[in-house]
Amino acid sequence: IVDMIGQRHFVDFIRGTYQEPQKINSVVLFLDMVGSSGMAEKLDPLKSMNLIANFIYDCGYIIRVHSGDILNYTGDGLVVIWPRHKANNALAAIHTLRSHFSAKQTRSRYWREFGASPDFRVGLHAGPVVIGQVGEEKLFMG
Repeated sequence: IVDMIGQRHFVDFIRGTYQEPQKINSVVLFLDMVGSSGMAEKLDPLKSMNLIANFIYDCGYIIRVHSGDILNYTGDGLVVIWPRHKANNALAAIHTLRSHFSAKQTRSRYWREFGASPDFRVGLHAGPVVIGQVGEEKLFMG
């Protein structure tokens, strides 16, 4: 369960805190890979899945280094939150992501393995956010 919802939300999840949506002030980052459908059409299905997994792994590591809390994964992207007072961490994470995926070493590694080098786009929101449990059988935070 901790791996599914993250350490930061585990106790609140067990207590049922998020069964009723909670309004909080946060910074929310929406990130997804640009052109993943086109890349997937050109790749073997296993390679396509590995491309997305590698991309998400790289993004997740950088986001965690900048204290981001990955709320959920959305196919080829993810949703991340920070407390509002850590807005600079969110901006630093975006800058680091851009540097990482623009770096020659990263681009070369992806080209060697997948014949493509991913890019990403982001949406960023700062302010009131509602967070709660979604689903019945397979719960997730939304």
